Amino acid sequence: MLWHVFTCEYPPHVGGVSDCASVTAKALLDDGHTVHVWGPSALGDAPAPHVPGITLHRDLGRFTIADLRRVGLGLDACGGPGRVLVHWVPHGYGRRSLNVPLAGWLALRGILRKDRIDLLVHEPCLAWSWRPVPLAAAVVHRAMLWLVARGAERVWVSIPAWVPLVRRYVPSHVSVRWLPLPAPLRVIGDAARVAGLRRTLAPAGERLVGHFSGHSPLITDLLGPTIEAVLKTDGVRIVLMGRGSAEYLEGLLARRPDLAGRIQATGAVDATMVSLHLQACDVMLHPYPDGVSARRTSVVAALAHGAAVVTNDGILSEPIWRESLAVELAPGPDPDQLAIRTLALLREPARRIALGARARRLYHQVFDVQHAIARITERPVRATTPSLEGVAAR
Repeated sequence: MLWHVFTCEYPPHVGGVSDCASVTAKALLDDGHTVHVWGPSALGDAPAPHVPGITLHRDLGRFTIADLRRVGLGLDACGGPGRVLVHWVPHGYGRRSLNVPLAGWLALRGILRKDRIDLLVHEPCLAWSWRPVPLAAAVVHRAMLWLVARGAERVWVSIPAWVPLVRRYVPSHVSVRWLPLPAPLRVIGDAARVAGLRRTLAPAGERLVGHFSGHSPLITDLLGPTIEAVLKTDGVRIVLMGRGSAEYLEGLLARRPDLAGRIQATGAVDATMVSLHLQACDVMLHPYPDGVSARRTSVVAALAHGAAVVTNDGILSEPIWRESLAVELAPGPDPDQLAIRTLALLREPARRIALGARARRLYHQVFDVQHAIARITERPVRATTPSLEGVAAR
C-alpha cells in the first residue's frame, strides 16, 4: 500500500514525534509498503536523513495555508489509493499551537478528497485552566481535534488514558484505539565499546545511574532532588543523556558545585551514542509528575535495552507497569522514595539482571514496532525475538 506519513517533526528535528515518525516510516517500508513522508522545513544546514525507499518532502514548510496547498497538490500527484498517517500534536504545527486552518484542511482532505486518514494523537489538548489564555487555547485545541477527526477513518492514541478524552470529539462510527509507540532507537550490539564507555564514565568502578529525556522543567523539578538524594551515597555517578542535558547540568552545578565530577551530561548526541550509554548504566532513573506511561518513549528505549528502570506510578500510568514487574515502580514521584529504590537496586546485581530481562520481555510483547505496524496495516504480528545478544552484562 501507499502510505503518507504527515508529521510536524522529522529528523534532523529532535523530539518524540520526530522519533516516532521516522521509526514508523522505516517499519512501513520494511513491511513492503511505499512510503512518502511530509514534514516541515529542514533545520538550517542540517542534512536530511536519507533512507533508501522513503521519499521525503519538506513541503509542509511552516504549516501555512500556502504550504498546505502545495502539500495537497503533492498528495494528489502521488496517486492512490493510499493512507495518510497524521502524527497529531496541536503545539507542533505552528501558529502558537492554534493552527485551525490545518485541522480544517485535513478534515476536507478526508471528506472531499477521500484520503484514508489515520490520526495518531500523541497529545490531544491542553488541560482546562482558569487563566484566560490557557483556557482559550484549551478550547481551541478541542475544536481542532473535533475538526480534524471529521476527516479521519481511524483514530489512534499514544496512551490508553487518552481514549475517553479523545472519544468525546470523534464521530461515533470512527474507532479510537491505543497504538503503542515504538522505541526511538535500536540496540547497538557492541560490548567492547560499551565497556570502554563505562570505564570513561566511571573510572574508579563506581555504580552508574542514567537519565534520558528532553530535560523539560516538569521532569527536572523531580530529577534534581532525586539526584541529590542518590549522590549522598559514595561510589555513585550520574550521566544525563539527551537534548537539554548539558544546559540542565550547568544550572544544577551552579547551585550545587560540590556535585562537580560526579555528574556528566552527553548533550544532544546521535542514537548510537545514546544506545551505548543506556547499556553502560547500572540503573536508569525516570521520574514523572503524572507517572510512567506508554507515551514516554525514553523509558520504552530503556526497556528495549534491558535496562533496570526506576520510575513511578501516577494518574496516566497503565496497569502493565504494575502487572509486568518490568520496572522498579515507586507509588509516586517522591524524590526520597525514588532515591531509596535506586540505591537498593545498585546494591543488588541479581535483581537488576532479573528486572532487565522482564523489561526486554515487556518491550517485545507490547512496544516492538511490529505491534504498531500490525495494528495500522491490519495484519498478524510478525514474530520478534527477545534476545539479549549484544547487550553488555551489567
